[in-house]
Amino acid sequence: MLIVFARQSVEDVRPIIEQEAITAGIEQAAAQVELRSSFVRQVGQGLVATAINTFVLIMLALGIRLMGVDLLSVLSQIGSA
Repeated sequence: MLIVFARQSVEDVRPIIEQEAITAGIEQAAAQVELRSSFVRQVGQGLVATAINTFVLIMLALGIRLMGVDLLSVLSQIGSA
């Protein structure tokens, strides 16, 4: 008798539970979208990352050149071999 009552109670409330679950899912997705960066901010972050990467590569090239290694001659020797 108690099991039948519990099943009936759950079946009666099932549409409400489903509606609340859907609503909660949509609200959670909307909150995640709001937390993401805007397009302008992402472009700015990309530019900063590119600038840092370029700076590191320039420093690496200068360091290799100051050590006396000529990369162009090394590459031409590899190409002619």
